Amino acid sequence: MKKSFTLIASLLVTLTASASTPNLIDVYHAALQNDPTFQQALANRDIAQQNLPLAVAALLPQISLVGTGEYEKTQLHGSNIFNGATNQTGSASGTNKDRSLGFTLSLDQTIFNFTNWMDVASEKSAVKAAYATYTAAVQTLIQTTVQDYFNVLLAESNVIYTKAEEEAYYRQYIQAKESFEVGVKTITDVYNAKASYDSSKADYVAAINNLADQRENLRAITGIYYPKLAGLRSLPLATPKPANINSWSETAIQHNWNLQAANYTMVSDHAAIKAAYGGHLPSLAFNGSYENTYTDNIDRSGSSRSKQLIGQLNLTVPIYSGGQVTAQVKQDIAQYDLAAGEFEQTYRTTVNNTRQAYLGAISGISKIQADEQAILSNQITLEGMEEGYKVGTQTMTDVLIAQQNLYEAQLQTAQDKNNYIMSLVNLKQAAGTLSTDDVTVLNSYLSSQSISLNSPIAKKPNTSVKSKLYQAVSPTIKSTSQPTSSTQTKTEKNN
Repeated sequence: MKKSFTLIASLLVTLTASASTPNLIDVYHAALQNDPTFQQALANRDIAQQNLPLAVAALLPQISLVGTGEYEKTQLHGSNIFNGATNQTGSASGTNKDRSLGFTLSLDQTIFNFTNWMDVASEKSAVKAAYATYTAAVQTLIQTTVQDYFNVLLAESNVIYTKAEEEAYYRQYIQAKESFEVGVKTITDVYNAKASYDSSKADYVAAINNLADQRENLRAITGIYYPKLAGLRSLPLATPKPANINSWSETAIQHNWNLQAANYTMVSDHAAIKAAYGGHLPSLAFNGSYENTYTDNIDRSGSSRSKQLIGQLNLTVPIYSGGQVTAQVKQDIAQYDLAAGEFEQTYRTTVNNTRQAYLGAISGISKIQADEQAILSNQITLEGMEEGYKVGTQTMTDVLIAQQNLYEAQLQTAQDKNNYIMSLVNLKQAAGTLSTDDVTVLNSYLSSQSISLNSPIAKKPNTSVKSKLYQAVSPTIKSTSQPTSSTQTKTEKNN
C-alpha cells in the first residue's frame, strides 16, 4: 500500500513538472494573442476588407426619405381681409393660419461611371493583397516564435558550456599554483592559467547576459517572461521533400504570401490608373423623386393635397478640372511603377531565400552528422586522457583540454541543430507552406523538462575527472547540479 502511494505521488509530481514547463505550442499561442506586430497586421487586414464595400456602395442605389412639417400664422391688417371684423373706425383685422405636411422619397442611381467601376476593381485586388499580407504575418510570427524559442535553448547551452569551461580553467589555474609552490611550474605558467581563467569568467558573464537578452526577445512577442522552457529531446534529420531545389523555388514563386501580396498590390495600382483616367470620361446617372404634400388653411377650412413624381437622366461631361485629373493619372502611374519595382524585389528575395534555406537544410544535415562524430571522437579522447592521467602518462592540463574540446563539439552541435531547424522553417516560410502543423511537429521533438543551467565550480583540483558536466551541454540531456555562481543567481533573481 505504501509503495502504491509512493508511485502515485511520483506520477503526480512528474505530471505537475511537465505541465509547468512551457513548450513551443504554449509560447506560440501566447505570441498569437499578444504580439503587437501581429495584432497590427490583423487590424490592417480588417481595415482593408471594408474598403471594398465602400467602393461598391458608389454603384448601388442611394435612397432617402425626407419628411417635412410646416405651420404658418399670418396677422392681417386692412379693410380687405377674408375673415376679419370691421371695427368702429372702419378698419378690419384678422389672422390667417396655414399648415402643411409632406414627404419626399428620392432615388439616385449611377448608370455609368467608369471611375467608380475601376475603384471596385482596385479594391478587390487590394483586399486580396491585405489577406496575403496577413497570412504572411502569420507565417512570420511562427518563424519568429520558433527562432526566439530555440535561441533561448541555444543560449542556455552556451551558459552551460562557458560554465564548464570556467571550471576547467579554474582547475588548471589551481594546478598551476600548486605546481609552482612545489617548484614544478614557473610563475609564468601561473599567470597564463590565471589569464585563461579570468577570460573564461568574462565569457560566462557574457553568456548569462546573452541568455537574458534572448529571454527578453521572447517576452517582446509574447508579453510573458519564461524562466524555463522545454528542451530539445530529439531531432530527426531528413532531407526536404521534394529533394529538388528548383521545385522549391517554383513552389515559392506560386505560393509565397509576400510575393502574392506584392502582385495583388501591383494589380490594384494598375486599376487605380484606370480609375483616375475615368475623370476624363462622361458619367450618366438617374435621379428620381416622389413628393407628397398636404396643405390645410385652418381659418378657411380649406385643404389641398399635391403629388409630384419626377424622373431625370443626368449626363455629366467633364471639360476642364484645372489639371487635377491629369495630375492624378500621373501620380497613379508612378505608384504603379513603385509597386512593380517592389514586386520584382520581393520576387528575387523570395527565390534567394528559398534556395539559401534549402541549401542550409542540406548542409545542416551533414554538419550535424559530423558534429556527432566529433563528439564521439572527443569523448573517446577524453576517456583515454583520463586513463592516462591515472597511470601518470597524461597531465591534468591534457585532460582539461580534452574536456574543453568535448564541450566545444557539443555546443557546436547545438548551434548546428538550431541552424538546421531554422533552415527548415525558413524554407517552408519562403515556399508559403509554413503553418501551425509545423509548430506541432517541432513541439513533438521537445522534452517535458527544461535544460538545467547548474554546474558548480570546483574549488580544488579533481583527480577523478570523469565529470558529467559535458552531458549537460547537449540540450537533450539535463544536469542535476545546483547553481553556485553569484552572477547566475543574481540574474535569475532579477528576472
